[in-house]
Amino acid sequence: MLASTSASIPQFVAAARGLIEAMPEPWRSTLIRLGEIGAYDDPKYLVAVEEFYHRHLCRVNPYPECVELSLRQLPNQVYLTLNGPTEFDVIGSLRTWDRTADLDRITAPTLVTVGGYDEIPISCAQTLVDGIAGARLAIFDESGHMAHEEEPERYAAVVSAFLDDVDEWRRPAAPANEGDL
Repeated sequence: MLASTSASIPQFVAAARGLIEAMPEPWRSTLIRLGEIGAYDDPKYLVAVEEFYHRHLCRVNPYPECVELSLRQLPNQVYLTLNGPTEFDVIGSLRTWDRTADLDRITAPTLVTVGGYDEIPISCAQTLVDGIAGARLAIFDESGHMAHEEEPERYAAVVSAFLDDVDEWRRPAAPANEGDL
């Protein structure tokens, strides 16, 4: 299962930039202008990031407790080193990470999930599906990045159905009769 993820940080950053450019003012220009100069601690930037997160990270208001807990733990040193100050300002060591060319090496049954408003846009999920033979795509139309929290019943049903199908795929065919044993 690949949940709201990408095979390419450069692809993701470009797609996330499109989400930022589609935001209304003053959020759009604040994220762009202050992000370009690295003013990640500016209170205006932090408010604009929060607006982005409410649109694309988790659309449940107020956030579920587990989301609040996760956000309080970010950014931490590992996140800052690997990623950077936000989901979309990727300036850390992963900024050039791209495994798109290796997707065809995945041979296991694969479910790719993505929210209709996800910070990892559908184009990134489609790259995964296009690169992994037989991969399935499930789009959660009412969700951002956390469909498991935003549409939990549907998410559980989709995952359960996928796992049932995988069990069928892995289960050896039953013999036609006792003589076939």
